[in-house]
Amino acid sequence: MKILTFTFVLFSTFIRAACHEKFTTPTKTLYTKMEILPPKADKKPKELIIHGDTRIDPYYWLNERKDPQVLDYLNAENNYTDQMMSHTKQLQGALF
Repeated sequence: MKILTFTFVLFSTFIRAACHEKFTTPTKTLYTKMEILPPKADKKPKELIIHGDTRIDPYYWLNERKDPQVLDYLNAENNYTDQMMSHTKQLQGALF
């Protein structure tokens, strides 16, 4: 019985120690990330008819690569990605 109790205590201590880092108060970096909102693309419905089938593509306008609105949206997405991944800059440099 003592071995079973010891094993249970040891196992529960190990689990608690392993989970401690993951479930404690989030770091400042996590809060900063949650405050940054991703950009939202406008929805501009475009009716596409192919082989007699009709579908609506609300993001078709993003195909226009030279449109200033598309470029602004893509730059906003890139800035969002850079901000969200800023904590990995050193790792990215090492991997590259």
